[in-house]
Amino acid sequence: MKSTFFRPTGLSLLALLLMTALVVLPNIQCNKEQTSYLDFPEHPTPEIPRDVDMNLKAELEQQGKFDDVQRLFDLVSWKTFVALNWPMHSDGKPKAKLSDEGVPVWSSWKESFEVYKPGGVKPLPWGNDRDINEFIRGHNNLAADAKNKSLRVLFRNNKHNEVSDVADESDQAFGGGLWDQNGNLVMYEVLMNETEFNYVVTNTLYNVEGQIEFSKNNKGASFPAGTYGEEAIGAIEIKVAWKVIDPDKDIASRYLTMEGYIPDPKEYTISTDPKNPACFVVFPENPTYIKATLGMVGMHIAMKTTSSPQWIWATFEQKDNIEADPAVTGKSLSGKTVNLKPSFNDPSCENCAQNACVEPDANGLRRSQLRRMIPIPPAKKELNAQASKRLAALNSVLQYYELIDTQWPTSPDTPPTPAGNGIASVNNKPGGNVTPVFLTNMTMETYFQIGDQPAYQMEERYGNPKFTAADSVTIFATESCTGCHFSAGIATGAAVDTTIGTLVAISGPPQSADFSWLLQTQAQFVNPRPTEPLKPGKKN
Repeated sequence: MKSTFFRPTGLSLLALLLMTALVVLPNIQCNKEQTSYLDFPEHPTPEIPRDVDMNLKAELEQQGKFDDVQRLFDLVSWKTFVALNWPMHSDGKPKAKLSDEGVPVWSSWKESFEVYKPGGVKPLPWGNDRDINEFIRGHNNLAADAKNKSLRVLFRNNKHNEVSDVADESDQAFGGGLWDQNGNLVMYEVLMNETEFNYVVTNTLYNVEGQIEFSKNNKGASFPAGTYGEEAIGAIEIKVAWKVIDPDKDIASRYLTMEGYIPDPKEYTISTDPKNPACFVVFPENPTYIKATLGMVGMHIAMKTTSSPQWIWATFEQKDNIEADPAVTGKSLSGKTVNLKPSFNDPSCENCAQNACVEPDANGLRRSQLRRMIPIPPAKKELNAQASKRLAALNSVLQYYELIDTQWPTSPDTPPTPAGNGIASVNNKPGGNVTPVFLTNMTMETYFQIGDQPAYQMEERYGNPKFTAADSVTIFATESCTGCHFSAGIATGAAVDTTIGTLVAISGPPQSADFSWLLQTQAQFVNPRPTEPLKPGKKN
């Protein structure tokens, strides 16, 4: 049987091509729509994401598209960063454009010292005025400004009842001070959104006695979680790192800046803990404050969501922290030649100690030399470039910031691997098999950037675990947001510290503070004096 083949003429060939285009073009457009969720939005909004799209996440996981799932979380990080830093009106509502003048949305949130107050007293209701009276006694010049949250007031937290250094505003978490290349000390602050604040107040977790009572009927704290598609926002906690902007050495236009007060740097001293290589900064209890222009160099964002009971952790840094953009150096800006240099690295000093406590130089200045132990992943760089381009088109200063990475649990129901299992205890310390295993911000966890170290150094900071041979195996490690915060616990009891004659809190097991160190380190006693039937005990 003879086969018959269709041989198109010129006209029929044209018709065939047109028909093919009609079939193919919609598919091309469809594919573009299907992948648009992987792009930084062309029109970002002040809306804070509640979570990743759980249905889309499940679909991508079924297809084995892990990189796309990671991108979903990275975009939640970027969208949240933009929304939190969106300028707002005096009534707290966001302004029309990202480029409008105004203080960022998060500046109206409660600062940690406003919630965990001396004497464990109840915080004032949620509002715009800063509650800082106990910290500004004797500083009449600050009385009016200090209540205004459009100004930052950064200071050394007083050590009531042996409060930890975790939330001190002149030291890093479990670490010491950090200095920029101008010799200025970096300052910090921790804030929480209304959801977290309401949970703490409703359950009286703002003082130790309240936590002890709460722990009688609860295994631990459980902050509200945000759910994709729902209106309610989950608990969010942020930490912000600030450097002093020197008008002669820094390009202020490359930073999100705010005016603020800081302790006079001439008044601090350094207390070096022989067990820790960091430099701990000590300000007098009643320091002198000076006014300064502050530039944001780092921001941690922790979000409690339905997809991530171990929370979603996003960390951002200013682009010039470690490396300076060569395209900017030597260019004219506002009538003067720019010599852009990294804020925390001197490229000409090849033998400067890195990520370590530094001694004063010949001019009496400390200048920290930082090295990023884990590079920013290529996929993050690609997304950051896209975000920078679109934010530049919107004339937003946020174009000068970059996402370092986003940490989230790949299997939220997987329990933590107990201490004593070496590298397994490091990789899955908080449970959930989080990815990436390590995530740090160079401006906030400088002294965690160790590199090769025994596995046991990454274990819990509480108790006396029995180390095994597996714990002494040398691994490469920095630190993990989830791993560190997993160790936090709420107060379950109290004991008498016989060395100081006052009560100290006995903390519950890891995760009982639901990943918030503030509950353990900042809550204070209503009555720190021992009463029966408490028995003497050792300080934890």
